[in-house]
Amino acid sequence: MPSCCLQSSVGRTMWDERPGPEAVGPARAQAHKIDYPSHLDSAFAGAPPKAPEDDTTVRFSYFPSLALALALASCGDDENNGDGPDASNRGDAAPAVQSCQQSECHGDPSSGASIEDAHPWAGLACTDCHGGDPEAETKEDSHVQPTKDWVVERRGYLRNLSVNELDDVDPAFLQFINPGDYRVAERGCGSGSAAAAGGDCHQDKVLTAPRSVMTTFAGHFSLPRFQAGMQDKPSELGSQTIESIGELPQPPGTVMSLAQATPPPDDAPRDEVHTLMDHYLTKNCTHCHAANFGRNDARGNFRSSGCTSCHMVYDNDGLSQSDDPSAIKNRPPHPVKHELTSNIPTTQCAHCHYQGARIGLLYRGMFEWGLDEEPPLPIVDEELHTHPPGFYLDGGEEYPGDLHWVAGMDCADCHVGRDVHGSEWIYSTAKYQVAVRCENCHGTIDEEISEGSAVGPLLPNGAVDEECNPEPKSDTHFLNCNGDPFENMVRDDDGKIWLELRNGKGRLPVNQIKPVLESGRNPLMVAGMGRDPVTGVSHTETVECSTCHTAYREYCFGCHVTMDYSSERADLLSGVATAGAEITTRDWVTFDMYFVGMNRRGKIGSFCPSMQVFTGAIDRDDSGDRVEYFQDRVRTTATGKVGFNWGIDMPHTTSARAQPCTICHADGQDDCSTTTAREVYGFGTGRYTLTDETGKVHDLTQMLDENGDPIVDFSHEGQGPVPKDMMQRALEHCIE
Repeated sequence: MPSCCLQSSVGRTMWDERPGPEAVGPARAQAHKIDYPSHLDSAFAGAPPKAPEDDTTVRFSYFPSLALALALASCGDDENNGDGPDASNRGDAAPAVQSCQQSECHGDPSSGASIEDAHPWAGLACTDCHGGDPEAETKEDSHVQPTKDWVVERRGYLRNLSVNELDDVDPAFLQFINPGDYRVAERGCGSGSAAAAGGDCHQDKVLTAPRSVMTTFAGHFSLPRFQAGMQDKPSELGSQTIESIGELPQPPGTVMSLAQATPPPDDAPRDEVHTLMDHYLTKNCTHCHAANFGRNDARGNFRSSGCTSCHMVYDNDGLSQSDDPSAIKNRPPHPVKHELTSNIPTTQCAHCHYQGARIGLLYRGMFEWGLDEEPPLPIVDEELHTHPPGFYLDGGEEYPGDLHWVAGMDCADCHVGRDVHGSEWIYSTAKYQVAVRCENCHGTIDEEISEGSAVGPLLPNGAVDEECNPEPKSDTHFLNCNGDPFENMVRDDDGKIWLELRNGKGRLPVNQIKPVLESGRNPLMVAGMGRDPVTGVSHTETVECSTCHTAYREYCFGCHVTMDYSSERADLLSGVATAGAEITTRDWVTFDMYFVGMNRRGKIGSFCPSMQVFTGAIDRDDSGDRVEYFQDRVRTTATGKVGFNWGIDMPHTTSARAQPCTICHADGQDDCSTTTAREVYGFGTGRYTLTDETGKVHDLTQMLDENGDPIVDFSHEGQGPVPKDMMQRALEHCIE
């Protein structure tokens, strides 16, 4: 069967070069006012190079080269796990593979130039995953072809299609292009595969991954809509309509179903914030989910959909490096090689995780900049994520990134199981779905980790963390709080625990807190983490590890969203264009501030002020003159509070060097001043203020009034400010 593919292996970019120095402490003062480039106003800026207009045959070869590249294989992980077929029950190399690997098609292996075997750990034929006719004599007959009308209209360019438009694509053609797309993954990667032979292949993940927050994007809709008084905290909307399929009892943080988010109808009142919000949420940021191919419009934005969003690796430039002689190598979007991998590099994750909390940037020591003035750090001298050279900064030795990144670790070394593949239940936000905790690897002050169980965080008053009491999925591996195994973490014959890096670059010792603390070799560690000799209490029962060991944070203040109803824009889920195009700007970015709050486990965590949106709406009248419905209006929650969100998150800038104790306690070096600590708790600094349409001035660094009561509502269940009694005790403690 001749076929025209190309595809992906682990491709590294400049951002996989790890700096050597250990991560540093709190960042020095950096605060800057930013006018973001106008291209941020476009929700779907640009498209990959246009296919030829006239030659249908050329188009037919163009599409498979986009995405056969996405998935030639599907059954098994890096090693055959017994869930699906292996080469032993299929004989020698599958005939269909041989028929594809011909000099006139995808290359002859004997010549050294041939398409890569995407799934070498199981003997699969091309058609097992991609479909098509292995007995046909011509490319046109062996490949699954789209309809001519679909091609001529060029709506057939799969990478440009919205979620709903992809739903309408012929499943056989979609499978041929990308067997990993969730719409066809049961055929390509699951029990419906021709290679399954009565097994399941990856059917468990085929069922759960579409329900992962990386596909539903549920938190993207629920948090801002809650701040606008449009819904309660549990998620209601997502990228697609979908239902949970788990067995009762229902886990915390989950919902039974989601409806697909849609823009408001044309007759919705344009002078209301609610109308603006639902336009903005479906038209602006809804790129980074696995239910479609994403943006695929600029360096750093190239990827596939479904399973192959992650497991088929793309370089930043989206160019193929395949040995397949038929591969298109002079234009994106194509994976590096026709290879699937579970050893996913951080650069692949960063194709999506550069927005929101900017974890994909900060973890690698990168920052947003975007100003014309001289930047305080070296610039990243390349176009990235639609931004010109210089928009991003390289932290270098001063801000080298998370200590795990510096040591050589990728996201996939920590995030396994439910973290990435979800479960049968739909989680409202990643806060509940993510099951890895620092203690799963490093233990606690009382307990080292052991195989077959998960060591979870200590909680106040000796409480048990019910979210970290899993049913073990392995009795020979170390586990996260969902019972998912860290398969690359092993204990040697001397009892020492090692993490074997997924990128193959060696192994790292997994240090345990308990023996290090008991050794007494670090007096500061004993003072900060040990148990009080009188009360027996430890900070580790009330403070998360990341609260102290976050080296620095990047905060932004003053988000402005104006909806221009005189222009149309298609929403990214249905693909239908409606009146309403967003214009977005942001005022300030700072690296030198820090805030803390309380999470749902009753522990203090690093807090992030976010979604402090000032909104506006404009239009044109029949004469073409500008009409302003409102400007600088803030959202209001259902309780009448200003709709500025604050939330616990993990910025992924971990350092061995802890934050100073004076972020929470009085400063003995400054006459026991509590000024800094009160700012950290959210009493406000006065540094970043904006005035709304009513003339009210808002301190964007403030979440508490002078009495310590919250002036905002919190979008995440169980989160809020540090309780007043705990705060007061901390402020009364002067640290010399």
